[in-house]
Amino acid sequence: MKKGVKIGILIGSIGVLGTIGYLAYNRIKKSKEIKKKNESNNTPNSTSSSETNTTKPKSKLVLSIYRNTPFKNKTEGNAFRNWVNDTYPKFAKEIDLDRTGEYNNDWIRTAYAKYGDAYLSNQLYGI
Repeated sequence: MKKGVKIGILIGSIGVLGTIGYLAYNRIKKSKEIKKKNESNNTPNSTSSSETNTTKPKSKLVLSIYRNTPFKNKTEGNAFRNWVNDTYPKFAKEIDLDRTGEYNNDWIRTAYAKYGDAYLSNQLYGI
């Protein structure tokens, strides 16, 4: 094989591999942006005029396997939040779960994913 052909094949293969790497990088980057956008759209950020708009950093433990919690209102959500804070204070502190807040956000979904069954057993059977 001639030297020029070998160089051409080498440059062509570098170009192909570089293009594939670039496209893969962009696809991963785009999927992460879409995921962040979807998470921000699923969590309501509206607050009343008397509340200040403070945001907490997201926990590293977010187990958002549940898209929604089974709670129908803030009262039910706060009851679960209080139960988690009383029963598992270390975990509640670790994920920064307040005693009051939204009934369907990442923090309460994370807690519900881990302790939802125990909470339901406690509510139904007092266990």
